[in-house]
Amino acid sequence: MKKRGQITLYIIIGLILLLFIMLGLYLFKSVIEPEAVTKPIEKVPIELEPVQKFVQDCISMTTEQALKTVMEHGGYADLSKLQADIFKPTEANSVEYTPGTNYLVPYWSYLKSKNDCTGGCEFASMIKPLCREGSSCTTNGRDSVEEEIDWYIIQNLKSCLNDFIIFKPQDIKIELVGDILPMTTIRKDSVNVIVQMPIKIDYLDSTKRMNTFNAVVPTQITELYTVALDLLNYETTECMVEDHQINAIGYYQGFESDDLPPYAADTYGDHAKKFWIKQTVEKKLKAVTSFAMQNIRILNTDVFPYPNIDSSSQYPDTIQAMYDQFTFRPLDEFHDVKVNFFYFPWWNPYFEIDPSSGSLIGPSDVISGSGGGWLSYILNKIVPTSYEYYYHYSFPVVVELRAEDPRDETKEELFRFALESNIRANKCFSPDALVTTETSGAGLLCDEDFRGTIEYTINVKDEVTGQAVKDVEIYYYAGETCYLGKTDSTGKLKSTFPVATGGFVDIKKEGYLEYFVHEKDFSMLSDIRLKPLFKKNINVKIFNETNLLSMSGMNQPAGLVFRDSVLYNADSTHQLVLTMSRVKETYHEGTLESTASISYENGEIKIIPEEIELAPGKYEFDIMLIYTQPVTVPEENDRICVNCNKNPNSQCKTSPNWLSSCDSCDWKEDSACTTTCWEETDCYKWGFYCSGSCDADEEITYEAIDLEQSPNGGVKFDSSNNYWMIGDYSELTDNTKPDVIFYVVQQKLPVRYYLLENLDIYKTYSQNYKYLFVPEFSNG
Repeated sequence: MKKRGQITLYIIIGLILLLFIMLGLYLFKSVIEPEAVTKPIEKVPIELEPVQKFVQDCISMTTEQALKTVMEHGGYADLSKLQADIFKPTEANSVEYTPGTNYLVPYWSYLKSKNDCTGGCEFASMIKPLCREGSSCTTNGRDSVEEEIDWYIIQNLKSCLNDFIIFKPQDIKIELVGDILPMTTIRKDSVNVIVQMPIKIDYLDSTKRMNTFNAVVPTQITELYTVALDLLNYETTECMVEDHQINAIGYYQGFESDDLPPYAADTYGDHAKKFWIKQTVEKKLKAVTSFAMQNIRILNTDVFPYPNIDSSSQYPDTIQAMYDQFTFRPLDEFHDVKVNFFYFPWWNPYFEIDPSSGSLIGPSDVISGSGGGWLSYILNKIVPTSYEYYYHYSFPVVVELRAEDPRDETKEELFRFALESNIRANKCFSPDALVTTETSGAGLLCDEDFRGTIEYTINVKDEVTGQAVKDVEIYYYAGETCYLGKTDSTGKLKSTFPVATGGFVDIKKEGYLEYFVHEKDFSMLSDIRLKPLFKKNINVKIFNETNLLSMSGMNQPAGLVFRDSVLYNADSTHQLVLTMSRVKETYHEGTLESTASISYENGEIKIIPEEIELAPGKYEFDIMLIYTQPVTVPEENDRICVNCNKNPNSQCKTSPNWLSSCDSCDWKEDSACTTTCWEETDCYKWGFYCSGSCDADEEITYEAIDLEQSPNGGVKFDSSNNYWMIGDYSELTDNTKPDVIFYVVQQKLPVRYYLLENLDIYKTYSQNYKYLFVPEFSNG
């Protein structure tokens, strides 16, 4: 009996264990199934199941497309919320991945202020929370990735349904009789979508209705987003990309022809005669950045190729130490994700370097003026020469994360976001705290419950025609931007404003100059006149320095006639870069800035962009003419007077002086020298004696210098020559003059040392002979 009781006890325990196992399997299955299987929400007659399946398949396909879009665009499906600047990619909230494609990747961390801001600079982020407000998720909040997927489904589901024409041959009439209202939920391993979408089905003389559909799409978006968020937090707190780039720049600094200017160095004697052209430095810097970004390695990720240097190679410890610095540890645990960083050379960085003189970068004590200027630099062979440079550098970086696609193991899911790396004075430039988040969603200030009781009427008209302007977007800003709406067909919008102090109303429409009104001037809102912008084709005409000097002796009418007779276009050896901005006259006016590149490819001019937008006002602009071919400054010999009987304690060298006869060039013979010395290839004497004899002189040699490219002229309008004025709309509205012609002077190439001092002399010409450079409106 005792044994029988024990057996019964064992049976009972076994049954309990079996019950627990079965319960566990049931619970496990109930959790897993929704992640992998789409079950219909509504019970429908068997004859309508094909309709239900078709709709759910469409929802699944559209959701997959939505996922691909939001993951490749940093959480965005509606790309109209993103703006990029192809010429200044660090002056926008996103970067264009490939030129001309409008494929935008948002900055999850960027300097929202202008690149050259000096104080109170504002940082921001275009990152979206993963899940909607109130969700239990990695991150949650307004304007989430879930809501972006909802938006995509609303915009694209109808295209897949295609009016249900697939069922027409079966005499089934299906009609959508209401709005499509999706509700997306992002889970750990899937995206679940429930769509409220009422449809009416007429079949076999009966009418049925279906209202609710669902789909479940397996995805690793949560895993990819989590890794991306960890990388972002590490970057914003540890300056990973900036410090890596600063180190990379240091590896390529030196005094060889292809080296970058050093952070700090001292040299002596002739070896100190080293300078760089800014455009060449920037080109090298872009190549270094591209290499550096591709070599960032993240521990605890898939296929992590930790670099180990062969001990038999030259300097293995040094090289290994360098590659060790390419490895970062932002992740606390392993993620089956591949991570890559990219900078592409077609992205123009923001780059300045101090000290420099225009496009010329030389010894820092010379450029800054403390060393006595270029003349003192060239003559100095004994005093140590200092090189100390401060890089100011901003550039985009796109981060790509890849993981196996759970829907197809032969493919990968891709997640992209961008970072803006900011370096100022050789140090990481970042906010003290984590970046603030900038999204298109409104915050508490913008809530309808926080509006005041006063209703304002905003009345907008065209300044030229006096006609009402409809669809003008109106925003209110007081530390947060609130969208108020658009003007109607009469140009009016009535609205209350959020309760705040010091607020602004921002009034903008494409094709018009933006307009701002501070709260102290809200009485103006009843009569706003927007300045329309008019597009003109860009054209550039050139005359050379010799022609300019000839025109300087003529009166203005004769000078202009002569200029027009000698104008020519640049050729394939040149490139022009235009930067332009309208000067604000009041705080009401928005900014109007333009940048253009003019080059020549396959014998044809290429202007990007071809047009420029203008309104009346005053403008400052700078056009630099760049010679894109190599230039050599040959070795030169000279003598200088080191002791003059007029003033024994002074050095007699003065400014350069052309000689009237080659016979006087007894210090340097030139084979090209015949009877006169007026060409830069002919005899040229650097210095001459002051009045009185020179008791002693000294021979010096200037080493040859090779330049990959060189400044070759330009034009500049700013406050020094009272800007370029467009007085009214008469020429802007004249359709017979579709072009604006800019005039540029081409200088001598710096094939002699004295010309190195005059690389930006076009700025002086622009001041002294302004009438020759004033842009004109023309018909070509």
